[in-house]
Amino acid sequence: MTDQHAEIGGWKEVDRLDVRPSKGMVKVQSKNGYEVQIDLATMEIMQSKYRRSDWIEQLHDGSFFGDWAKLSIFLVNGIVLLALWVSGAYLWYLPFLAKSKSRKRKKVDSEKED
Repeated sequence: MTDQHAEIGGWKEVDRLDVRPSKGMVKVQSKNGYEVQIDLATMEIMQSKYRRSDWIEQLHDGSFFGDWAKLSIFLVNGIVLLALWVSGAYLWYLPFLAKSKSRKRKKVDSEKED
């Protein structure tokens, strides 16, 4: 049982294992990005493919550029985006709040006139 693309010669080349006993298989991901699916009953390789999702995830969370970018640029951008979202939601709700106060004021004024 060997796969030349995954280049797994020992535990140092293994990034992670995903064991699925109910399906009778294990997914072995190598540090170079290849994933090998192995049938636990026959120990045969079922599938071997390069995983691009990890690269996309690293690009998305900033770890592709390094920990300094992840913690400085991406974290700050996330906080700013959250603040913009909250302030935008407040500005969206503000006219409804003003209309509600106006209706209450008109109701109180009409009750005073009676």
